Amino acid sequence: MKKPLFHAACAAALVLALGVAAAQSDADQAWPQTWPSSLTNPALQAELIKTEGSMVFTASVAGLNSGGGGTLYTASKHAVVGLIRQLAVETGPRVRVNGVAPGGTITDLRGLAVLHQDDRSQFTDPGTEDRLRGGNPLQIALQPADLAGAYVFLSSRTNGRGITGTILTVDAGSMLRIPRRSQSNQ
Repeated sequence: MKKPLFHAACAAALVLALGVAAAQSDADQAWPQTWPSSLTNPALQAELIKTEGSMVFTASVAGLNSGGGGTLYTASKHAVVGLIRQLAVETGPRVRVNGVAPGGTITDLRGLAVLHQDDRSQFTDPGTEDRLRGGNPLQIALQPADLAGAYVFLSSRTNGRGITGTILTVDAGSMLRIPRRSQSNQ
């Protein structure tokens, strides 16, 4: 199982990222790896309160909508959005808690080890970049570097001082055009 990435983006800021995809039929096996208990670690929260730091979680547009990543992934990202909002209330005023909701981004995102999906990236299909470009007004396939500024902004004590409980969407505008059902697939 891949562990959540704990990476200090700047002094007293914590960036948390975790992403996996699994089929609904594998829910019993997959859920423990989809939602690790370390995301709500009280010791981690206590340290951030002491330093008056910030947390920036990786949510997803799947946490704000449906139709991306399957049932488990979408449910886990909706839970991340709820966690961000609840932690913002519980840890304020000393800690700011926010999230970045990327749209489809070319990464090495893999499935769960328990489902034997950890040996392949979810983005290896040669048509993935073209599909992502075609699904947003900017016509780009997002890369991790396209998201970095959002994390730095939300982590900043200067620029993000008044922001907590917010989910910043970085999706090249893809949520502006949610695909509609055609007559053939209704």
